[in-house]
Amino acid sequence: MFIVFILILLAVLMGILSVIYSTFAPFMENIWNIVYFNSAYYWALGWIERAQLILKNKQPWFEWSGWFLQWESFGPNSDQITWDFWFFSSSKNWFAWTINSRTNNIPKSWQWNVDYLFTSWTDSKNYNKLSYYMSEKIIFSMDDTVDVDLYYTWISNIKYFSGGSFSWNIRLPPDVVSRFDWELLCETCDHDDDGIKDDIVVNRVFDWNREWTSFSIVPNISIFYYSWWIVDEQRDIAIREKIINETWSLYFWDTSKNFSPLVNVQNILTEHNVLSEESEDIKTQTFNEILSSSSITWLELWIGIVNMLRTDNDNIYPFLEYQFSFPQPVADSFFTLQWIWLVGDYNVKIFIKKSTNEQASTIGDFTIIF
Repeated sequence: MFIVFILILLAVLMGILSVIYSTFAPFMENIWNIVYFNSAYYWALGWIERAQLILKNKQPWFEWSGWFLQWESFGPNSDQITWDFWFFSSSKNWFAWTINSRTNNIPKSWQWNVDYLFTSWTDSKNYNKLSYYMSEKIIFSMDDTVDVDLYYTWISNIKYFSGGSFSWNIRLPPDVVSRFDWELLCETCDHDDDGIKDDIVVNRVFDWNREWTSFSIVPNISIFYYSWWIVDEQRDIAIREKIINETWSLYFWDTSKNFSPLVNVQNILTEHNVLSEESEDIKTQTFNEILSSSSITWLELWIGIVNMLRTDNDNIYPFLEYQFSFPQPVADSFFTLQWIWLVGDYNVKIFIKKSTNEQASTIGDFTIIF
């Protein structure tokens, strides 16, 4: 009789426990789901903040990557952190991150910014827009820091582009050309009233610093003043309306090309205006000599529209399209940050694009994918 009572009591207790478990188990599962999700989300978000701190001290071209697989090992540049959070999940726990900022093409195929309405039937999706009253900067000083101990310091390993000639394609937007019935820029008009026909439409300035001395090279402007202000095409290397109409691909320091805006005589800067205290010294050097100098601290190219893009009938083009192609990677216009963090069944991805032309700041626009 006593045994029967014990069995009945155990059955009742098991029933009570079953009811309690069935009642609270979903809540416990939800609690752990919340723990896993919050862990994945806030760890990923925290590492984005950490990347922002690193980029505050680093220059364009800097890249970083790392990963951890559960109970295995860290990636080569993973900047190891504490192991304390692994207990959140014993079977599913890993992360990976990348910081990318190198490219052979500006823009990359998915970074173009030409208005969508002007890309319906052309390859304008491979071009960026050069607008009025704005300048674009191409950076040639590159941060190749690889020592993880230097990531949070101002110490950087800087090198410079030395890959030889690169091309700059600049053109009137084809879709707008068709809307203007194929009417190009007016080469015989003097729209800016300076007495010179075939106006300059795009300016360019190469800036660099060597041994704490700043240098700038700007195009040589050569005009026959005694022949009704006609442009001397043999010596004038400004980017004028005729250049835009006839030559889309402009090549830098390659004398074999038919238009070489930064090279004129034997690859030496004898046909340029050099603005510096040491201008005479620079004019005797080639670009390869300038780029190979260990005393350079930064190097960049600025481009911008300087006159209205007018046709004979006073139609005005709204912008130019441009792209750069380099034989070796240069600094991209953006740092692309990507963090992927898995805890339990929750995989959180965060993407951020940050300009390489500015210092790091607090988190701004970003995309989170669960």
